[in-house]
Amino acid sequence: MIQPAFRNNRRELQRIEETIEKTRQDRNLEIIGVTIAGYASPEGSYKSNERLSWERAQASRNYLQRNSGLSSRLFDVLPGGEDWQMLRELVEDSHLPDSHQILSIIDSRDNYDRKEARLKGTDSYEILLTDFYPALRRVDYRIEYRVRDFNVSESHDMLTRNPDHLSPYELYEVAGRYEKESDKWNEIIELTVKLHPGDEVANINAAGVLLNRGDLVAAKICLDKVSDLPGAWNNLGVYHLYKGDLQKATEYFTKAMVAGVPEAAWNMDIRRQMELYIEK
Repeated sequence: MIQPAFRNNRRELQRIEETIEKTRQDRNLEIIGVTIAGYASPEGSYKSNERLSWERAQASRNYLQRNSGLSSRLFDVLPGGEDWQMLRELVEDSHLPDSHQILSIIDSRDNYDRKEARLKGTDSYEILLTDFYPALRRVDYRIEYRVRDFNVSESHDMLTRNPDHLSPYELYEVAGRYEKESDKWNEIIELTVKLHPGDEVANINAAGVLLNRGDLVAAKICLDKVSDLPGAWNNLGVYHLYKGDLQKATEYFTKAMVAGVPEAAWNMDIRRQMELYIEK
């Protein structure tokens, strides 16, 4: 059972409740799942702590379901067990005098109970117990929601209010209202890759905008994510052209031309003109 008054439980539970309520109040969103993961510190056997983390997650789920009014079918509970990864991060960022020893124990191939026993023999164990372990006893949550589709006018309005609600396609529809390569068009293209950093098309388009601006570092970050895609080869050729690597530029322009990218032939002509200029 969750005790809201215990330690910082009340604040954490209130934070989760407020997030759920805020999501529910947004008419453009539909909650489709809430995942609750419980974690424990490495005190006692790993098996008992795995059960403890499960009970912690279950209690949090029951509390949130009761107070949020969401259907029980929306909740998923995960037992995270002992959170050795977070412990490692805390120790790595600390100034403990024996941090290297502690990290070697954490990274060892010993089973978890053996690791715990070895940690008890370190000089900083009492510090781990009082300053580090409490942070490991926690519940993490993830709220999944579905965003309804927007028409172009709605997307344009949403751009200034909640752009994170828009899909890449909806953002491109709004960008289409502006002249290509205009300041506003460029702004939306860059916003798209910020909101959807894993989207392939967003990275290709943003790389083009960044190359035109001469920001080669940011362009390369985008291009590294999509370097195997034909749509990125022309931009990769432009990148290497800017870098002065004519051979690499030729390779990518040739690949892009074979793949049917129309801009590649024009860029190849620029590359040839550069070579003639260099030879003179």
